[in-house]
Amino acid sequence: MYATQIDITPHLATRIETFLFDPLMRRHTELTLKHMGFTQVIDHNVPRSYFEAINRIAPIVAGEADLILMNLPPKPYPGKGELVTIYDMVADNYADIKMILAKRHPEPLKMLSKALPLIEVGDYLREKLIDVLVRYRVPAAFFLTAPMAIKKTETPARKAWKAKKNLELFFQEMSTYLNYYFRDKDELVTLIDDKLTEKDLTERKKQYDDLMLEAKHFKEKGDLDTAVNLLRQAIEVFPQDIEAFLESGRVYVRKKEYGRALIRYGQAEDLFQEAPEPNKEIGNLRLSQVKEKIKSGASADSDEVKELLDEAVTNFKEALGKASELAKKYAGNPNDNKNQSVTAIASEILKQNLSAVLGPDHPSVRELMGVVQETTASLGGVPVDQLTGHQCLAMGMHALEKDDLPSSELYFFQALKHPDAFLEACSQINQMGMAFRRKGLVEDALEMYEKLLEHDPPNKGSVYWNMAVAYAAKDDLLEASGYAARCLVADPALPLAEDFYKSLTPPLAYVLVKLLNVLSIIVETAKTIQVPPALTNIYRARERMVRHIEANERIEALKIFMLLIQKAKKFTVSPEFHGDGRIIQFLQEIRAPLAENPKYQASLNTINQWLKYVAQHAAPPRLARFLKLAQQAMLAMTVQGDPTQAAHAFGKALMVMPESYFRHPDFYAREGLSLIGRKLAASCKNLDVKRLNRRITAEKAGTPAPPAGD
Repeated sequence: MYATQIDITPHLATRIETFLFDPLMRRHTELTLKHMGFTQVIDHNVPRSYFEAINRIAPIVAGEADLILMNLPPKPYPGKGELVTIYDMVADNYADIKMILAKRHPEPLKMLSKALPLIEVGDYLREKLIDVLVRYRVPAAFFLTAPMAIKKTETPARKAWKAKKNLELFFQEMSTYLNYYFRDKDELVTLIDDKLTEKDLTERKKQYDDLMLEAKHFKEKGDLDTAVNLLRQAIEVFPQDIEAFLESGRVYVRKKEYGRALIRYGQAEDLFQEAPEPNKEIGNLRLSQVKEKIKSGASADSDEVKELLDEAVTNFKEALGKASELAKKYAGNPNDNKNQSVTAIASEILKQNLSAVLGPDHPSVRELMGVVQETTASLGGVPVDQLTGHQCLAMGMHALEKDDLPSSELYFFQALKHPDAFLEACSQINQMGMAFRRKGLVEDALEMYEKLLEHDPPNKGSVYWNMAVAYAAKDDLLEASGYAARCLVADPALPLAEDFYKSLTPPLAYVLVKLLNVLSIIVETAKTIQVPPALTNIYRARERMVRHIEANERIEALKIFMLLIQKAKKFTVSPEFHGDGRIIQFLQEIRAPLAENPKYQASLNTINQWLKYVAQHAAPPRLARFLKLAQQAMLAMTVQGDPTQAAHAFGKALMVMPESYFRHPDFYAREGLSLIGRKLAASCKNLDVKRLNRRITAEKAGTPAPPAGD
């Protein structure tokens, strides 16, 4: 019927399996392989759903086939439309299959090398697609010419002719590809392996590090979907590092996608069999699920809870066993992190505070606490400065479990001195501050937070929030407002966490709603208000004068003052100019030096007259307080370069003035203030206004509200 010039007799017993979504391609492949004489061909039905198809083909790739010819249904890309390239689609096909294979097989690329795609694509794309396939150890692809379309309006003879030509072309291309594949596959796979092996590990590691850093950024912003996608890419780029697997699992836990988190931890456990971290994370996850079940009303004695607890205990013990083996292995290197993970795992168990949920007498709690006691018992008599960072953490957690706050403080602050324990120590000290506050020791809690901030912790946003809660507890709503604003600028994603609202008291909810109302006015008014250019220029001159004052550049500051007296005298005697007191203080200080030089006599007379006038026309106390805070915010931004400090002063300033003030041109003429306001508003986008208002409404109505726990 169709002649072939290719001798494939030695390969006719090859086991070929087809997984072809395109019906015409599937039919043509069936006829071609049958005509060429292949005796072991298995054809699989392909689901219409891409994700179902991926799950169906993965075990086929892992099976006994020698060669798999595949063509998958299109993957859905919501919102992207035609922006998705064929490279992305092919790469995603193999990445998704590889991900499933990696769950059970340590070397998925070896299996992928026998799965070849059938693609209808132009010549100009072939070379680029080959580069994509090489990454997945695929030695060849069958690039086929698109068949001629057969229209319903054509005559039967025309349709039959086109169908024949399509099959002939397909047969010619397919038979040629098969010949080349059987001839060259071993050599091609070897070349690919060499290329993959020779790939610059330093470059891949750098790409991996960049992806991990970017994923951390999006995680902190609350964009967890993007973070997960970046972590997937990090795993693909550099699967030799366990951290991407673990961090991906943690993000899935945060999304409450526990099944996917367990898959990631399972992959890490399979690929890094000596590492205790996957088991530790699984233990943490299972205990978190236990807490959720209990909170939802489940009994601590239910089969579901028991099963989760048993799995948690098993994994924690397995993690400790692996950690102990590593500690023995690296006993000669006390600085190696692997040698310190035993006490780190004990710290994780203590951190869960399971006794508060199940009670200290629950069998699982007693079993876990027994493990912790055994782990930490030998450390109690060791001087604190001789302990490792993780040992300090474990002892601090143990002391906290026993409600021994002074000892836990000693151990945690000692842990800050160890880089490997620094992050966790910051978190635990923050938690300890909350423990002080819950006991009514608010001043002690604030002192703890201030002491922690001296160490520049990475969790500043959370620390600032807890300081806002503490100040609200002592009825200092002004400072509470400042720290609430500061925490949102430091960590805009903080309101996405449930703990944020658990610690929310009605006064603090009122503070946040007040901030949001004023910030909304600032954002909307800034879009429409017309500020006279002359007023803006005057305020710019004033800000330059203040910066000169802060830099102790007295003559430059004096020149600007004298110019403003000449050009805008009415403005200089207004409260908006002098109400914060800084310019008054400067002019009072400079009088004595000026009196010593006759050439400044005229300036001195002007200053004396001005000071006398403003002393009789002082700014109203409320406005003066606002202007002082506003100036602090401006200086924090422009001189100190600290946006969180600027937000702190600005948040306090917003609480001082009535909302109507923020509709006036004077506020917007101070461009820096308006900018700080808009930046703070952007940092508040994740606040749940409905939850804030519900907290206030419940308090006003006298109805029971959720407890303001931590």
